Amino acid sequence: MIGVFTLSRSTQDAIKVALSVSLSICLALWFGWDKPYWAGIAVIVAAANESYSHSIRKGINRLLGTIFGVVCAGLLLMYFPQDHLMFIFCFSLLLAVCSFMGSHKKFGYAFTITFTVCTLVASMGSFDGANTFNIAILRIQETVLGLFVFSVVFSLLWPQKTEDNFFELLTPTTENLTRKLAQRSSTDTESDDDFAQQQQANLSKLKAILDLPLNGSYRLRYERAAWRVIVQTIEILEVLAELPKATHAVEGIDIHDGQHLLTKAIANPMETKGELQQWLKLVESKYTIPKVKYSAFDLPLETRLANVVRSLSILLTGLVVWWYVPIPGAYMMPMMCAIFANVLVSLPNSAIGQAFIGMAVWAVIFLTQYVLILPELTELWQLAGFYFINVFLVWRGTAKPSLALQKLLGVNLLLVMTMSAMYLTPSYSLMTPITMITVMSLGLSIGAFYIKLYRNL
Repeated sequence: MIGVFTLSRSTQDAIKVALSVSLSICLALWFGWDKPYWAGIAVIVAAANESYSHSIRKGINRLLGTIFGVVCAGLLLMYFPQDHLMFIFCFSLLLAVCSFMGSHKKFGYAFTITFTVCTLVASMGSFDGANTFNIAILRIQETVLGLFVFSVVFSLLWPQKTEDNFFELLTPTTENLTRKLAQRSSTDTESDDDFAQQQQANLSKLKAILDLPLNGSYRLRYERAAWRVIVQTIEILEVLAELPKATHAVEGIDIHDGQHLLTKAIANPMETKGELQQWLKLVESKYTIPKVKYSAFDLPLETRLANVVRSLSILLTGLVVWWYVPIPGAYMMPMMCAIFANVLVSLPNSAIGQAFIGMAVWAVIFLTQYVLILPELTELWQLAGFYFINVFLVWRGTAKPSLALQKLLGVNLLLVMTMSAMYLTPSYSLMTPITMITVMSLGLSIGAFYIKLYRNL
């Protein structure tokens, strides 16, 4: 009977995200802070990760990016408040750097958020020193609040250990190694490039997990050094299996000893760590083993340079359109184009079409509720219930990996399009959300044009 009422993991995640968002909004309003949706967005970004430790790492990067973005906006507004050309030049230079570094595996998200926050603070501050300072402090406060609420909820309610993901990934990795070593001893020596790339990707993920803050994963945190040796042993065995195709033959006894120690170490990592290290020293002194290269970036250099060209084209075109075309929304057009220039270049080309469709569908759903439901809610608990239900339905309804973009787009649009309902003095006007949808559509169109134009770069 108990198993009948067991919630699936996707349902548990949806409940935790919905609860974190509603709590962060309520706490921001209770503290008397404006723009509580920033705290909710911080929760959404942290929750959209494969494990709690990945979320903590991303949360730290978001906080770092927020601080650096505030500093960059302050410097731009301090030195170039009236010099438009120098402001645009330095702003574009910052975009180029952040776009180039955005695919960095460890700090890429911090660079992305740096430019986003710089854009928000510079735009919403209206070049006024006092407003800019207040918005910068508020942004940092909301981000810290959202990350704090996320950490508390996700660590107390159905906590998930990062070490579970590590061992789930370790099993197929060791099985693939066993298969490769078995092929080496047989007559079948044909190499499989896809298999090799998948194995290298698995090893890269294992090493990345060991570099994460392992909160709650007590075993993996205690045995971290031993598991690093184990992952290194797997890498060496992978290389040794390929060496016969090069210049030096490998003695079978060395591979056999390494495989035996690896199996033993997986069962008792701390006890076998010393033996594995001795085997590694022996093998490295006996054979010329090339180092396995892992790039610090997810994208090659050519693609990163192409992203810089795309992002600068989107930004400058958006500024020209805003300058010469009477578009409503004041600073909204350049702000949206700058954010899209920073974000769209990191998405696959097919995501642009999905974003258009998702934005149209979510806009109809949320605008309907904005007009018919939100004005009737007069209590804080009613507002919390509204966001809890909507975030839960969006997160649970888009649980499939193929709908990840719609998940993030849906919840972000929910918070942004209904943000006036979260003001300390709520207001309900269709002009702001409709203007926002219009500007977002125009920004996406400009982004789609340049991404298709430069698709061969």
